[in-house]
Amino acid sequence: MIPQNNSLETGNSVKSYDRHLISAEKRISEKFKIKKRLLLGGYLLIGLFFYQGAMATQYATSFDCTTANTVTEQVICQDQKLASLDLQVSHEYDELVNNMKKSGNHQKNLSYLLVSQEKWKKEKIQCKDDSFCITDAYGKRLAELDACYH
Repeated sequence: MIPQNNSLETGNSVKSYDRHLISAEKRISEKFKIKKRLLLGGYLLIGLFFYQGAMATQYATSFDCTTANTVTEQVICQDQKLASLDLQVSHEYDELVNNMKKSGNHQKNLSYLLVSQEKWKKEKIQCKDDSFCITDAYGKRLAELDACYH
């Protein structure tokens, strides 16, 4: 029989086992770190997606959308068609006021125009979040302003 040195083989086996165990722990740790980073990145992307959804696109209007006080104003800021109508009414109104001021002797008509604009704004706000109602209000106001030209 060949004498075996069990203590030497056992020592080498333990060292080899320890190295494999440490190596496995490192691989598991690295995989966990990668999964953790991927998961965190996924959460950040999902958060960004929902944040951008909450911060819906705001279109240019005649008023400051960051301080929109009414539901109607908020709806207008987030609807491209309504924002465009808002700018159109604002432009037509401003042009009419400027033309009346330049031509003079229209103080009574100018006063009426200013009062009717404020009344129209109050009526428009009553539409709340009804896009059809808001669109209709803008259409009627454009027709009224157009009638003032002729």
